[in-house]
Amino acid sequence: MKISIITPCRNQEQFIRATILSIADNIGNLEVEHIIVDGQSSDTTLNSIKELAERYPHIRYLSEPDNGQTNAINKGLKMATGDILGFLNADDVYEPGALQKIHQFFIENPGKQWAYGKCKIINEKGEEIQKPITFYKNILMSHYRLWTLLITDYICQPACFWRRSAMNEVGWFDESQHLVMDYEYWLRLGKKYAPGFLSVTLARFRIHRTSKSSTQFHKQFQEETLVAQKYTQNPLLHFLHKLHAGLVIALYSIIKR
Repeated sequence: MKISIITPCRNQEQFIRATILSIADNIGNLEVEHIIVDGQSSDTTLNSIKELAERYPHIRYLSEPDNGQTNAINKGLKMATGDILGFLNADDVYEPGALQKIHQFFIENPGKQWAYGKCKIINEKGEEIQKPITFYKNILMSHYRLWTLLITDYICQPACFWRRSAMNEVGWFDESQHLVMDYEYWLRLGKKYAPGFLSVTLARFRIHRTSKSSTQFHKQFQEETLVAQKYTQNPLLHFLHKLHAGLVIALYSIIKR
């Protein structure tokens, strides 16, 4: 069972090596391909990619103009040949053994079309931050229901994987979405299949001064609300989603002080 990981990137010279090496260190005896889609970086990102691609034969890459992160992800998915798919942004990393655990899960659970695990939040230095947020999301993750996912996105993107057969059913990522393309995809998958949950930490999601989670924080929650409304007509869920988003924004504002 082959795993394909897509990394969209542009100008991520500070973190790209750590991302690539976290996948390389995960391979062991697994069949893995790492497809890096670079949007013509103007810093040293591409140099790092080329250097590591010479060292690791599982890496494939291209560097060309794209129409944003979601377009880059779809380009990579269309190049992918794996049975299990995921994407890891160029500032995030996998935990040691993460791919082995997800590989084993899909072997042991042939009926599951997608699955996710836990995730830590880290800063530029790799230090864990926002532990209360992680604790709260872990509780929701372990009690998945589609209606709770419609209230808030508690699935951590780098710790989520899906089968090619599921992608063949639900399609590519929605390129009209630039901030919450992952949330929209989880809801699309969730409408058809109940996910599996691995009660282990699979990845580390990085927040830093130039990440979308920092620079477009409020807009991200606005777009999440619109996506949730697309997948349910229930006015109570609409209300709860807006209420929860407001509370989360307030909480993050306190944490950032």
